[in-house]
Amino acid sequence: MSKRAKGQCAALRVYYVLVVLSFLFSFSKQNICASEDSGSTTNAALDIGKIVVTSDKAPSGYLGDSRDIEIIYSNEIKNQPVNSIPELLENIAGIDVGQRGPNGVQADIHVRGSGFNQVAILLNGVNVNDAQTGHHNMDIPVSLEDIDRIEIMRGRGSALYGPDAVSGVINIITKKPAERNIVINMSSGKFKTGSIGFRTESAGNVISVKQSESGGHRPDTDYRNTSIFVESSLSLGTQDVRAIVGYDNKLFGAESFYVDNWASREHTRTGFINLKSSFKTNRGRTLNADVYHRRHRDRFLCDVLNPSVCNNSHLTEKSGSELLYSFPLSSGRGSLNAGLQVENDRIISSNMGNHSRDRASLYVHRSETVSERMRLDAGVRADKCTEYDYNWSWTLGMSYMTGLHTNISTSFGKSFRLPTFTELFYSDPAHVSNSNLAPEDSYSGEVAMKYVQGAFVLESTVFRRVVDSLIDWTRTDPAASWKIRNNGSGRFSGISNSIIYNINDSLYWTLSHDYLRVAMGDNLEYKYAASMPENQLRLGMTWQAAGGISFDVRTRYEKLPVGRSVSLADIKITKRKKKDECYLMIRNLFNRQYEDVAGAPMPGFSAETGIRWRFTPAR
Repeated sequence: MSKRAKGQCAALRVYYVLVVLSFLFSFSKQNICASEDSGSTTNAALDIGKIVVTSDKAPSGYLGDSRDIEIIYSNEIKNQPVNSIPELLENIAGIDVGQRGPNGVQADIHVRGSGFNQVAILLNGVNVNDAQTGHHNMDIPVSLEDIDRIEIMRGRGSALYGPDAVSGVINIITKKPAERNIVINMSSGKFKTGSIGFRTESAGNVISVKQSESGGHRPDTDYRNTSIFVESSLSLGTQDVRAIVGYDNKLFGAESFYVDNWASREHTRTGFINLKSSFKTNRGRTLNADVYHRRHRDRFLCDVLNPSVCNNSHLTEKSGSELLYSFPLSSGRGSLNAGLQVENDRIISSNMGNHSRDRASLYVHRSETVSERMRLDAGVRADKCTEYDYNWSWTLGMSYMTGLHTNISTSFGKSFRLPTFTELFYSDPAHVSNSNLAPEDSYSGEVAMKYVQGAFVLESTVFRRVVDSLIDWTRTDPAASWKIRNNGSGRFSGISNSIIYNINDSLYWTLSHDYLRVAMGDNLEYKYAASMPENQLRLGMTWQAAGGISFDVRTRYEKLPVGRSVSLADIKITKRKKKDECYLMIRNLFNRQYEDVAGAPMPGFSAETGIRWRFTPAR
């Protein structure tokens, strides 16, 4: 290691110590400040119909926000015909999910035509993207029962959230224990599929366990998934502390998941620890501290019929800490947020060898209402990784209220992502890596119109993203191996339209259409960059009928670049009585044959029944 690298590592170690000391210091101050009034907080949230604007790092609280933000709450989640987070996101405008199997076995998240490595996945504000490969980004140790809400920001976010937030940020927020509860879920369905879940919460503590398994909808696609989530929280006046521990275990057949005709098998295990502290003053100032560690094991057998081809074992670890200081401007019309972050990624691999990289970041973001109609926001971030020069990310945004119900907004900026360890070092008979890859830079902008009239919401967004040094696997012909490189410029343009309408208290529907156009600078075949649907049309309807019965219907039409198209429909019928409920869920109602990812057919028609008990034990 060079002297310069050693010096950077030493500086990072010192910073880790400072962050931990700051964390402990804020905890020790709670007795001194417990008598202070917590006052207002900059983490504001405002519900206008179904439009909710909220963010930990860039708070805003009214219709005139310059970014495309949507929130899905737990009461909406439980109605939908889904069993996992990827299946839920499939119903959201602007998002495409490449599922290789049902129930979240393996899924890639794409936003506005991005690759799965260009979307930042957060758990309670902590980035959990896997440095080995984005294929593991959704290995998250929470079930739908544990989720309070999912915050979705479409468009770049590197200025606030760092690497990988090129085209979107998805923040999964877990429930805080509110009362003594025990919840039990059980389900059974086609393909020998079943699940059982248990969640208990009391006195600031949560324990949640879920296991699901299936015999597989085709040969070598069986799976068994287990997730465990534990949380303990404590509120001491102006001091809030949360400790979170999670574990996720997936063992599944992966036939043709990554390479056609490979009867692969994969076993992933994910551990996650997060200690959070939030200290508030009576002047609306907030100091948040995070210390976190994610450990991911991946055992991949390329072909069970020919084990000598490749049998890979990978251990990836992410360790980091972050300080975020937020305070209102003296004018009272905005806020300023400043943060420091350090992070280390390392891998121990039978195929790729042992590698480690450190990153330190500094960022600042300001948002201000400059008039009754206009709001401005701006942010800048510097990231320094041991292997690369400084990466600068920035964002500028403006929103303008043209009337009582209409808002016009625009934003533009720069984001980036670092190559994964797989892209740098992994090779097998079908893939050739490249250790000389450079970071990928992206410049993007959007213009949006939002109209809100009572329970009716109409939104339209035009966006464009230009990516320099695009990282993707390419090949010259189908017989050649995939090779990774920094490709030339790629252009991603599109328009997204959505309508939300609450007809009355019992009937709610959504309609959205997304169009995407991709232009690459050469004639190579791209594995991921040019594989997103050109058109996506979604229609959703939720009806609360009489007698505690509800219906939720989700339909989706996709037109892929190669000419294929598919129409899908899912439905869930739920009967509720007091705190208990039972349901019938039908997926792929019309038994369509389709592939979210080329070469990995998804299930046809399937039905599932389930029951949920919720009760409060006697004290």
